[in-house]
Amino acid sequence: MLASPEYATGIPHRQEPSRRKPALVVPRGRMSLKRISEILAQGGGLEAEHLAGRGGPRALSRIREEICYAATHFFHFPAIQLAQSLQLSPSAISRILRRAQNRLMAEPCQLERSKGLLLAG
Repeated sequence: MLASPEYATGIPHRQEPSRRKPALVVPRGRMSLKRISEILAQGGGLEAEHLAGRGGPRALSRIREEICYAATHFFHFPAIQLAQSLQLSPSAISRILRRAQNRLMAEPCQLERSKGLLLAG
């Protein structure tokens, strides 16, 4: 033992530190990935059906970034599930998330708009 018993203290159950941020609290509980996609696509003026697959105009890529960021950071969806839903590879999702984080941190108003759409949705 590295420390004497008087200094060794345990962390109370359910109070362990975590790097995970709390989920976005929505009035009706957890949203499905499909619903998140629909809300953010409609907010961007696009159809949710056009989100799957690669390519497309920049507006479509921006919406995909917002969906990936919201799904992982607010609702804690795994990247694998996002990849299946958007018909992309997990590495593509990682790149999208990195771009989204850089863009949304530089434009906080865009992040707040996404949060507002999801809360109102």
